[in-house]
Parts: sequence; C-alpha cells; structure tokens
Amino acid sequence: MTLNNRKRLGIVEVGSYSVRRMVATFEPNGKFRIDGSESNEYIHGVDADNLNNHSVDCLWQAVHGFYKSLLDSGLRPENVWVYGTELCRRLSIMQHRIPTYVIVLNADQEAVTAWATGFLKIPDKVDGWSYTIFDQGGGSSELVSGAWDDRRNRIENLKYGTFDFGHRKLAKLYSPSSPSAYVEKIRNLLGQHTEQIALHEAKKRMSTFILLGGPATKLAFNIRHKRDEDHDYDGRAVDVTTISLKEMQTYYNKVANIYKGDPDRARREIDRRTIRSDEYERVMSSAILLMLISARLGYETLTVTASSTRYGFGFLAARGIIQNRSSSS
Repeated sequence: MTLNNRKRLGIVEVGSYSVRRMVATFEPNGKFRIDGSESNEYIHGVDADNLNNHSVDCLWQAVHGFYKSLLDSGLRPENVWVYGTELCRRLSIMQHRIPTYVIVLNADQEAVTAWATGFLKIPDKVDGWSYTIFDQGGGSSELVSGAWDDRRNRIENLKYGTFDFGHRKLAKLYSPSSPSAYVEKIRNLLGQHTEQIALHEAKKRMSTFILLGGPATKLAFNIRHKRDEDHDYDGRAVDVTTISLKEMQTYYNKVANIYKGDPDRARREIDRRTIRSDEYERVMSSAILLMLISARLGYETLTVTASSTRYGFGFLAARGIIQNRSSSS
C-alpha cells in the first residue's frame, strides 16, 4: 500500500444519486490536494427500482462527457479512473450495457474505499486505533471498521457490512406526518442485522466513529456551521466536524416540530434551495437512522466529513490496489 511518488489522478464517481468528477494529486504520506476550484456534479435521477431507458442513456452520456474531459485535459489514460457502486451493480445484474472503462466496485471494494475515505480525513491518526465508518450512499450503506498499523502501513482487522438501504430508499419510507411509524421500520431493519452491527461496537477510548454521505454532511452543517436561515449549505465548511448524538436529536426534534405548523419553513430550514424536492425526507429519515445506529454502537460523539469516496478510491488507486480499465479502452 506504499506510494513512492505523488500521482495526479482524474476520477469520475458514478453514484446512485449523481455523477461527480474531480482531479486530485495524491502524496506518498496519504495527503491529497484537489486541483481546480471544485468538483463537477451531474444529478442523474436514475431510479434502479423504476428504470427509464432515457435516463440511463443520459447517465452514460454525462459519464462519458466527464471521462472525455479528463482525457482532453492532458491526463494519461492510465491516470483517469471511472468507477461505480450500487447503481452500477444493479444495472449490471439487469444486463444493462456499462461502458468498458467503468470499474464496478463489488461490496468488498466499496467497503474498503469507504474506510480509506474516512481514515484519510482524520488529522491526528493514532497507531492501533480503531476507525469505524458508516457511509450512507443513495442506493446502499456500508459499515466498516479497521485499525491502522503505521509500522506495516496497512489496515488491520478489517470488518464490514453492506446494507441495501441508502438515503433514496429511506426518503420513500419516511412520512413527515407519522415519523414514529418510520422509527419502527428502521428498528426492524437494523434488527435484521444485529450480529453484523455488533462487530463494530465502540472500543472504550480506542475508537472513532465517522459518518460519510450527503445527509450526514448537511446535518453537521446545519447543526454546527449554519449562521442563519439565509446561510446556504456548503459541504466544504464541514470537512471534519464533530457533533454529539444529543445535538442531532435536538436538531431533529426542532425541525420536526417546525414541520407540524409550517412544512415549507421546515423544508427551508433543511435547505432553502431544495424545498420542492424530497431533500427534507432524505435528511430527516437519515437523521433517525444515524441516531439509532450510533446508539447501538455505543457512540455519543460523531465525526462527520464531507469527503466523497472519490478520495478513498484515489488513495487506493494511487497505490495500485485497484486495476484500471481506462488505459485499455
């Protein structure tokens, strides 16, 4: 897992909710620097449970446009990476044609990528410390734990579980008018994975719990960084933000109470730019899941990072852990 020289990589992530593109330089010590002002994103709207051929075609057109833009920027083909997760796995099973240059991560690879993403963002890494990451994507969620062995430069005791409930599915299950019924549904869902979840329980004073994914990031921003109702969400402000389980509970209760009297105001509280979408349902349904799973694991303090799995993927790709398909296309 050692990297001897810095590597500049172009990466396209095909997620269950959107496609994102970035260019970053990865250093031998694990640090990375994003080139340019920001990543590019395309929200594709593909629903694997209700497929529309036109939206799938638009998805691949967007992916190819990002891919070609990286090649046109002067990056060598072997340094341009395109990968997909749960949505691509579903499309593959349904025998939809996937471009040959797209690497479809299996559950094992996605779990390791999620762990690497969370680990990279911790500023003061401790040798032998256990890091548990919960990555909530649009189509699935990963819970993965591992300890860092600094002397051997590798992950030890890696354990992971993959769950088929991402934030898109949870948003459909959530009803703002009857959240208690939703809580019971989530309790039942987690109850089906009791033994798997127990493997990741907190190690007293020797472990850190890290949350990845859009809903967790927005919750952390609103709880810790939002100055007033006109202060729009900015994931970069979150980076590595620590919040308590109690703070998340208090925030959830506040917004849910606002909704009872003024639904539009509650939606604006979550994000005023998305009041006509299901963003309220995505964030509030995820808050309940995150609170329940944190409590089951025994964590009172939660570390949230806005980093996408693109960073963990780049960390692994730069070290040759994943084989590229781009150079042979």
